[in-house]
Amino acid sequence: LEVAIELAGTSFAEAADSDERGTALNDQGIALVTLGQWGENTWHLEAAVVAYEKALLERASERTAYEWATTQNNLGNARAAIAERESDTGQIEGAIAAYDNALKVWTPEHMPDEWAMTQNNVGTALTTLGEREGGTATFEKAIECLENALKVRTRERRPSKWAATKHNLGNAQAALGERRSDIKELRAAVTAYTDALTCEQTQFKQALIHYHMARALLAIA
Repeated sequence: LEVAIELAGTSFAEAADSDERGTALNDQGIALVTLGQWGENTWHLEAAVVAYEKALLERASERTAYEWATTQNNLGNARAAIAERESDTGQIEGAIAAYDNALKVWTPEHMPDEWAMTQNNVGTALTTLGEREGGTATFEKAIECLENALKVRTRERRPSKWAATKHNLGNAQAALGERRSDIKELRAAVTAYTDALTCEQTQFKQALIHYHMARALLAIA
């Protein structure tokens, strides 16, 4: 990965135009995020944010709208990863803003899979934000985004992504149910978790879903 980062830096230095510079910076960001997921600090993730923000300056034309949206989504992922390790809301709010920017380009009519992916990402980020805020409106918006994603990520078309989104939906519904002391939402979360378990999962993902389901069931009891 460190070699990939160096190669991306070399590609940027040798780039002939903004398209090549944008690609090199985006690739560098991807490598930095991957490397950052293995470490305990956020240095690589923060460096990825810088790389993505520079890439966006190179991908600002209408001709590169798809690439611009891709980098916005990647930026959102990097900020969301930082937010997992920090308690303030600034990074997760930045992630949501980046995802919203991507959705200006990726519409359900023209880019359904990309739109659904980003709706899932927004929903997950909103759940995280809702856990750090008061009230329930953020959880409600998260559920809306995740249900939007499931309109495209069906079990028939994208079984693994359907299961992942069902898991995320369960998390949002459980958080809302606990905040409201709402048995209906908690039961909906259990149903979503149960659905997710009907698809083949890694042992780690199965254990995580079972853990979240157990918490929801405990809240119901």
